[in-house]
Amino acid sequence: MVKSSDLGENGYAPRQLQSPTLRYGSKAPFPQINPVKERRAGERIYPLQGASRGEGERSVLVPMKIFLIRHATPNWNRKDIPYDIFPGPLLTPKGEKEAEALAAFLRSEGVGKLYHSPFARAAKTAQIISAINRIPCAEESRLAEWRMQEETEIQVRRRMKAIFDQSLAEVAGMSSIGLVSHGGPIGALLQELGIDPNELAVYRTRFDTTNPLPPAAAWQVEQKDGKNGSWNFSLKFIPSLT
Repeated sequence: MVKSSDLGENGYAPRQLQSPTLRYGSKAPFPQINPVKERRAGERIYPLQGASRGEGERSVLVPMKIFLIRHATPNWNRKDIPYDIFPGPLLTPKGEKEAEALAAFLRSEGVGKLYHSPFARAAKTAQIISAINRIPCAEESRLAEWRMQEETEIQVRRRMKAIFDQSLAEVAGMSSIGLVSHGGPIGALLQELGIDPNELAVYRTRFDTTNPLPPAAAWQVEQKDGKNGSWNFSLKFIPSLT
């Protein structure tokens, strides 16, 4: 787990980014994700090397994990565009570079699908990652920014938990799924999932406007010992541009 004392002034440097083979928004087909059988929560069946189909299979307990991703840096200076009302401000050039670095990290973690908030800054972040990594991404209204004047914290927790549970049911067929959202809703979901409030409070003191992560960063939520409803939390990635 990344401790607050371990975070340098600029966070962690991302993995080396390879030149993308696709331009953003290209229509190249996504690669097929090989389905795996699931026996119980987190237990998947893998064939032994060299064995024919149905022979030499072994059961491996693989903890399921979801990445909670904050959008990259938007244009904070656009005071004429409300931040919490759709569509909100767009990414800056810096934000697009952050999304590229985030794509490299998520590729290394085997993220095979993204859901994203409909807000422009989150949608663009997901689209950049999707194009570079050749993975599908889909808009999901439950990941939207927190409307402070219209939603209570309980309402935000419930909608975020609903899409989290849906993603958890899907993740059995791939290594992991990423949810691209906003700082406030991500903090609400971490609380709903049972993170230590004292740990969360430490992170809220380090980043902008009490958010538990900076732009283009990612929390990993991993199933603990294959047990439903029991989670390990770690702030797994912070772009070096932050």
